[in-house]
Amino acid sequence: MVMGYGKSIMVKVFKGDTPERIPIAPLIGVHSANICGIKPSVAFHNSEVMADLQYRAIKYYKSDIVTTWMDLTFEPEALGAKIKWNVIPQIAEHITLSSLNEIDSLPEDITSMGRFPVYVNALSILKEKAQGEYLVCSYLSGPLTLPTSLLGVRKILKAFILEKDFIRKLLEKITTIQLNSAKALIKAGAECIIILEPTASLISKKIFEEYILDKLKTLTDFIHQNKSYIILHMCGKSGHLLDTIDNIGVDALSIDDNVDIKLAFKRVRKSSIMGNISTISLLNLDPREIKKLAEDLLGKVDKHRFILSTGCDIPYNTPQENLKTLIETCLLLSSS
Repeated sequence: MVMGYGKSIMVKVFKGDTPERIPIAPLIGVHSANICGIKPSVAFHNSEVMADLQYRAIKYYKSDIVTTWMDLTFEPEALGAKIKWNVIPQIAEHITLSSLNEIDSLPEDITSMGRFPVYVNALSILKEKAQGEYLVCSYLSGPLTLPTSLLGVRKILKAFILEKDFIRKLLEKITTIQLNSAKALIKAGAECIIILEPTASLISKKIFEEYILDKLKTLTDFIHQNKSYIILHMCGKSGHLLDTIDNIGVDALSIDDNVDIKLAFKRVRKSSIMGNISTISLLNLDPREIKKLAEDLLGKVDKHRFILSTGCDIPYNTPQENLKTLIETCLLLSSS
């Protein structure tokens, strides 16, 4: 791969250098199983299959990054949550924690438990396949999203009001778990950690700053100290948090189509912005409409610190022609 593509162009944007073109980083996950004719459940349990599907997908679509699959269940599953399977795994039963002492019983290192090793091994394979050409990325649930997946959204949101000692201790334990997880993922080959924090859109700026901000900062500082980049992914209506997020120190903020892209560039000055093509539009529109959507988006962004992506994980049945049109339009309009 020539200079100005893949890993090199992503790093330029992260460091604030002027890229040759806009980097392309759609959030491709289970969609790679669809285009390759493989049942997703196979890859969710098999590192070799997951890595092969993802590498084939990014070569096909000409993406600048390669990731493991986005999966918000393998971490809570390792901690005891029950999973049900459809096209993708979903939480079927949360765990129950009712006292401070029960929080102490949670393991601090889950990297050898459940399906976690699948993702660790997939990273090692992708790092070898990428050969330095593509930025190798891994997902990690955020300090709010992991406990809500584990105990349920209602339990966690009520705890911010009624069980403050409980939530503070739980978040401390979750942060320890995440630091150990990040360390293992980086050791396996993750050159960039994508922190998934969709649940943050459900809380106020005040609660975010009081309970979550320092946890994200601790995680971000640790990842940077271990020489990996950071993308903070916040789908949903997270516009009220933009000013605060700008102080965390991530390399890029990945936003959903619910957040106005011009507002994001105005409020976030210290990081690149990644996004924010609607996955629903990508699934349901035709290629001509996708081309217009891409053209409109590119007319609103600061091309020196923008990464073209989707607002969330690309749906399994997304038409291939739609994603190809999105990427080809970006390449045509942003290449120098």
